[in-house]
Amino acid sequence: MRPFFWIDSPDASYLQYNAGGVAVVRANGELVIRWRRSEVFGRCCSVGQGKRYVERWIGARMCPRQKTLT
Repeated sequence: MRPFFWIDSPDASYLQYNAGGVAVVRANGELVIRWRRSEVFGRCCSVGQGKRYVERWIGARMCPRQKTLT
């Protein structure tokens, strides 16, 4: 089973992470991200745009960036 997956319904898309809800993108343009101790609210023009934003936002916060490799 993949740790991240989208569940699509006619009114919203839900991002699940290990069977827990992480984000919701609604058809009316609202999006909510709940990641660790952060809660982010936003607007988007389409569900596809909102899903891409959520994926990039979480991807940027998954692993710390390594400045140099030794």
